[in-house]
Amino acid sequence: MNLKTNSESGSSMDASCASTHGSGVAMGIVIIGVGVVWLLSRMGVVNIPGIRVMWPSILVAFGFVKLFHRRAALPRIVFALLLMAVGTVLQLNKLGLARVDIQMIWPFVVMTAGVLVIWMSRFHKAHQRYTVSENHINKFIVFGGDETHLSSKQFQGGVVSTVFGGAVIDLRDAEMASSPTTLDVSAVFGGVELRVPTHWRVNSQGAPVLGGFENKTRLRDGLLEDEIKTFIVRGNAVFGGVEIKN
Repeated sequence: MNLKTNSESGSSMDASCASTHGSGVAMGIVIIGVGVVWLLSRMGVVNIPGIRVMWPSILVAFGFVKLFHRRAALPRIVFALLLMAVGTVLQLNKLGLARVDIQMIWPFVVMTAGVLVIWMSRFHKAHQRYTVSENHINKFIVFGGDETHLSSKQFQGGVVSTVFGGAVIDLRDAEMASSPTTLDVSAVFGGVELRVPTHWRVNSQGAPVLGGFENKTRLRDGLLEDEIKTFIVRGNAVFGGVEIKN
């Protein structure tokens, strides 16, 4: 059994608050930047093309915010920097400031994905024995598939990650230890399907990048407010998909 002391819990809360603050500041900087450019465009100082030309800047902004999202980890940092690099190259190409063969970008993306797979596999293996229990999900799937049915009455959330693979997590017979409960989900060139009970209200906080993050759940009719539990699903889908349903 893995028990957290008060100091460990406090440290975890401090880290969570710090990471939330950091991502909020980053998002604020992005919004201010958009406002400044928009104002300069209205004043005729700069000429901003339409979204068909400027869409790569969205990748740059998303990568920038991702750098400050949650605790720093090498896979997340590499992924954020990769998004910013790809977005920058595509944007320069769209603006005619650089001539880059777009077909040359994707091999580098695939090689970087391979590096992330190796790193995340080693990281997960080193930490798995400390976090897996019947009440907690911690799954990392690479080039494969997995289906899990959890019927715990003290479900505490966890982490589900797929890279070039798929996972089905069935929680329809589970109950939360406390509400809200959070599950972190990541699908990179893969997919995750979550099945939840009809008295769980799903708060989806997913960020799709050339992928999908869909919440298809609905609450059962006739539920009282104290019968409804809040389930937070957060994460990302990159060239992949996350689907939550009943």
